[in-house]
Amino acid sequence: MSANLALAAIALVTLGYVIPSERVVREMAGLRASLQPHRVTAELEARDGSTGEVLFEFAPDRGVRVRDGRGSRWLLAGGRIWSRAGAEVPAWLPPLELLVGRGDELFRWLVDAGVDLAANDLARCGDADCFVIGGRAASDQLWVDKDRFEVRRRRSARGLVHDFEGYRDWSGVRFPRTIRVADPLGSVATLRTVRVEAAPELAQGDFSAAWLQ
Repeated sequence: MSANLALAAIALVTLGYVIPSERVVREMAGLRASLQPHRVTAELEARDGSTGEVLFEFAPDRGVRVRDGRGSRWLLAGGRIWSRAGAEVPAWLPPLELLVGRGDELFRWLVDAGVDLAANDLARCGDADCFVIGGRAASDQLWVDKDRFEVRRRRSARGLVHDFEGYRDWSGVRFPRTIRVADPLGSVATLRTVRVEAAPELAQGDFSAAWLQ
């Protein structure tokens, strides 16, 4: 086989790993079909001086509740971040809906965020290969582990990068050990998971504006 044919064969094999973005999203959603509500405790270290314990409470198709050690609250639902009137949304808050969104909800999140679902590339992400939904040249990207279909990186047109690192099993729930947030100036924050536990008591009504009061 000539050198040119060999290179062409390698290219075809590589391209064979790239599947349509819609299929990637459906694979992600399928793996979350049995996901139940759970609670995550993490330790925060942020560039703005924020530190301490942060609590994330997830419920698929309902959203994510976030509380910090000072009593501030945020609700992530429907692709939006809700807070008490006049309260600031912190720069360290990652797009946690990406970790629990399923089906049409996940598609809507990506479209509203500006991710081009018509484009999908392949790139190395740490110790794995990732699909880059939106394309490697795009300003809005979602990086998804090619084999596990877990979110590894979110890059936004605003210059924010969220890295989800070191996934492991926490009592049957896959969740990253570390979430890093960065902007063009450098590190914004690091969130280190302390524990993950089931939270079956979380109901639909717990993810409403009333919880923010």
